[in-house]
Amino acid sequence: MDCNNLGSDPCSILEDQPILHIPVNIHFVMNMDGKGNFSETGDGDGGTYNGYQRAEDIVNLANEQLEENYPVWAINPTPEICDFRIRLALQGVYFHRTNYALISSAPVQFNHNNFWSYINQNLVNASSEVSCFFFNGEIGNSPSGQANGAQATILFDWFNYTGHEKPENLGPNNWYRNSVARTLLHEIFHNNGLWKHPFQTDDCDDTPTLPGCWSYVENGPPPCNDWANISNNLMDYNQWIDEWSLSPCQICRLHNYTTIYLIQDDNEGECAPLNSFFALPSRVCLSYQLNVWMDGSASYNETEHFIEIYQVPSVGSNDVISGTYQSNWFDGKAGRVELGDYLNYNFGCGKVYRVKLAVSNDCYDWDEMIRYVTIDCACDAGGGPNTPVEVEELFASPNPSSSNININYKLNEAQNLTLTIHDVCGGQLVGTLKEQEWTDADPQVYSWNVGALPDGLYFVRAVTNTQVRTAQFSVQH
Repeated sequence: MDCNNLGSDPCSILEDQPILHIPVNIHFVMNMDGKGNFSETGDGDGGTYNGYQRAEDIVNLANEQLEENYPVWAINPTPEICDFRIRLALQGVYFHRTNYALISSAPVQFNHNNFWSYINQNLVNASSEVSCFFFNGEIGNSPSGQANGAQATILFDWFNYTGHEKPENLGPNNWYRNSVARTLLHEIFHNNGLWKHPFQTDDCDDTPTLPGCWSYVENGPPPCNDWANISNNLMDYNQWIDEWSLSPCQICRLHNYTTIYLIQDDNEGECAPLNSFFALPSRVCLSYQLNVWMDGSASYNETEHFIEIYQVPSVGSNDVISGTYQSNWFDGKAGRVELGDYLNYNFGCGKVYRVKLAVSNDCYDWDEMIRYVTIDCACDAGGGPNTPVEVEELFASPNPSSSNININYKLNEAQNLTLTIHDVCGGQLVGTLKEQEWTDADPQVYSWNVGALPDGLYFVRAVTNTQVRTAQFSVQH
């Protein structure tokens, strides 16, 4: 389509286009000690509102804003207001602990080259999905976000949340959350055909080229003390208005842009594509751990979910052992549940179980994921929490390392093990590899990427029920 020559009725052309979804991953980047951003379990400031919830809220708000387009200001005659037929679809939420992150109390200035290098090392499905990294700091002089042609960054969301949005501070104040949603759209659209801002002359005849007044300045010098010089276009910078607009030419260019990121949607945008994902330990010792927890917090866009459990002869098998099947549908989003209580299911010692999570909504019938869990009760025979369990081997290789490092370890008896990485200077936690995870007595290797760590000395810490053992290694780039 020639986006500057859509004729006298551009909306009839644009609204005949299919609904498209842009698949989005949200990444929260925090400090090495887990502070300075939303985490898997909380808001990083003492609250239980977590990163999964934050990501869904931001994406949902962005889609709400796309459901209603407003007239473009400062154009006479005003261009036609066309429905906008692109939405975001949340595909995954990821959490990073790194030395580039913000300390818990104040923003930092990131080195531009290091910043984008770090992002490029942590992309997920980069050929088919957009990754948006939430940092609590500043890149150059960017106040809220940046785009690099493929990925995007969002800045200061956590800083504004902790200072303004939390109910115990000044909130709940949804203005900040709405502003983040608009920034997310702004940066993603920069990567999908709208490379320039209208105030820079964006090659769309129906967007106003105004003097770059980011907001109205009461009693200030002209021209920014005149609302006629303030743009409400989504691709300009004014953060202080609610009625955002996209012109017919801009909408046309987004549909024209042949990006691999756009997913055609045949359900007219009624709901976003589904994504089923859950975490489940591969082994559980019931006499020690007592519960089998499934965490479905990272599944998205469902209005109901289905969980199925049955015993199978071995990991990877689909052969049901008679009398062991249980399943049920539940309303709402899948979360973290104890499977025995949730499905009234009795797990047996020495058995293998196939667990399936399927999610559904009003537009999509099904998306599913399957994992296996082995119920190991060997600790009944002497490996319980009061029996001494030693770490017979623990070392890292190669040493020194600049990228992947292998943590080699061996227990004298199967038991729950915690493996963590620390900075030698001060013992600061760098990463958690295992947290009370059932571990066999055979020699084990855990591979971990240290590419984001600065040069220096570190140690791996292995903790059983009766012993703490450490081994030192170095990082040299």
